[in-house]
Parts: sequence; C-alpha cells; structure tokens
Amino acid sequence: MKYKVAVVDDLKMQLMILKSHLQSEGYEVTTYQDSALALKELPSQHFDLFILDIEMPEVSGMDLARALRKTPHLRDAPILFFTSSDSKETLKEAYEAGATDFLLKGQSELELKLRIKNCLNSYTLHRQTKSQSEALEIYLRILFHDLATPLSIAKNGIKLATTLTDPEKKIKRLAGAEKAVTDIQNLVSDLKLFFHQQGTSEFPEIRDVLESISFLFDERLQEKNITLKTNLNCPELQKIRIPKTFFVNQVLGNFISNSIKFSPHASEISLTIDQTEGKIRWQIIDHGPGITPETLATIKTGLSPLSSKDGSAGEKGTGSGLMIARHFLRHFNGSVDIDSSPSGTTVTVEVETC
Repeated sequence: MKYKVAVVDDLKMQLMILKSHLQSEGYEVTTYQDSALALKELPSQHFDLFILDIEMPEVSGMDLARALRKTPHLRDAPILFFTSSDSKETLKEAYEAGATDFLLKGQSELELKLRIKNCLNSYTLHRQTKSQSEALEIYLRILFHDLATPLSIAKNGIKLATTLTDPEKKIKRLAGAEKAVTDIQNLVSDLKLFFHQQGTSEFPEIRDVLESISFLFDERLQEKNITLKTNLNCPELQKIRIPKTFFVNQVLGNFISNSIKFSPHASEISLTIDQTEGKIRWQIIDHGPGITPETLATIKTGLSPLSSKDGSAGEKGTGSGLMIARHFLRHFNGSVDIDSSPSGTTVTVEVETC
C-alpha cells in the first residue's frame, strides 16, 4: 500500500527537505506552500497523513487541523505538527485542534521517519478495526432486517396448516414454510461465506430471482390489492453476478418491499428487466408519495440508516434496508439510481451478467 501524505509549510526549503525524506520511504507526497490554498483543496481529497507547520500566514496549522477534523472522510487521519516551539501552551492548543503527534524542527531525519511510520501504523490498525466493526454492524442489521420475512412466512404457514382439513392445502402451506426455512439457512450460510471472504453461493438465473420475489411478496401484494407487473425484455436463463440470497433479500427485495410499503391500495408497481452491455437493469416504478429531497440525499451518501417511516397501511420498518442494499451492490460492482417526485419513485438497479 502506498500512503498519501500532504505537507503544508510556508517555507519552500522546508517543503523540499520533507518531500525528499518522505519520497525516499516510498510515500506519495503532495506539498502546499500556500496554507489558504491547502484549506481550500485538502478537504476534497484523500490523504493518510498530514504534516503541518503551526505558524503560517493567512491560515495557521491549528486552523487547518480544525478544518480537517470537521471533514468526515479525513477526521481520523493522523496529523503531525512540525514546529519550532515546544511550549506547553502551544502543545495543548495543538492537541485540542486535533494533533496526533509533534516533531520539533531540527530533529534528525531518522526521528522524522520513525514518527511518521508510527502514525501510519496506528492509522492502519484503526481503519482495520473500524472496517471490522462496520462489517459486524452490517451483518447484524441484515440478520435483524431480513430474517423477519421468511420467519413470518414459516410461522404463519405452519400455524395455518394446523387448522386446515384439506390435505392438498395443508401440504401447500407446509411446503411454503419449508421453503422459508431453507431461505433462512441459505441467508446465514451466504453471510458466513461473504464475511469470511470465502466466496459465495452459485449465481442465479433471472427466472430464479423472479420466482423468489413472487414467493416473498405475494401475500403482501394481495393484502393491499397491489399488482406487481413484470416486463421481462431479456432471456430468463441469463445469470447475474451476485448471489441469489443477497440480491433477492438485500437488494431487489428491499426496493420492492419499500414500494409496496408506500404504495396506496389497489395501485400498480412495475418491474422491468432489460439487458445492456454486460449488465442487467432492474427498474422498479411505484406511485407512492415519493421521497423528500433531504431523504434522497441521505440515501445517496449511504453513510447511515434512515429514520423509518410508517407505510400507507401503517407498516413498520427499521430504516436499514436501503443502506444494506447499497453495501451489497458496491461489493458486487453493481449500482443503484433513485429518482423521486410526489407522484412516485423510480429505482434503477444494475448488476453484472455472468
């Protein structure tokens, strides 16, 4: 991994010396002699370490550090202050501004390289820990969010089967319950493989996905008298490069579930499947109340789950579905685009073909 380091100092000679030392260690170095320009440009870029002079004209190192700490994607990056002052007041203010470590001007090249290496090692460990924590959070959200539907189908199927006297109807209900339990087993199995980076289950054909969607949502559609109109404009045997469990439950199922949730009674939801070069496009159109611009902006950043809202029939939710869907699409090189107005929402999902 080649670390990216930004160095800001108003002294040109100091910049040249630092850049030379850093490049000799294999770091990718960007320098700024103008701290005001650094303040303007740094927040829109990615760096693994910042080395800042404290005393600079226009924008001080302290002010620059405070700005970096307010930038979401940079707030955890280490900041090493390069200073000629070791006064307690200066050190205290610098730590409060977000300093990770200090290096007094005039210290050896070895000291500089060791301090930088220590900062980067600590930052790498922090990112790995954070990544594992985020993966665990997503794992738990998926379990809480997506086990509910098949568990409900299995429970209701078994409960209803015990009241039926017609053998054929009883067998049909029990078969549905058995399939729901199998879906739960597949979900847990795929999640284990996914989070341990050991591969995933076989990729599905389009017809497999449509059959599973029908199984999952038939009862909810009937309860609200909603029609799901499917327009298939490509071969149903075409496979997509994302495991069936993830695509049905975490991606397409999440978007269709939201469409059902917010669509009025006796309305129509359309699902159109087209093939483009190397990809399958799934487009869902509903006629619900739409998504507010503020909520749409939150969805597109994907930084946090949404606040759950009740559906048109009082349905409850967790607010995590769209975040989960975006996570899996990114992992499998897919994409999602959402357009919305007060008259309805259009969700377009693209996934690679096999």
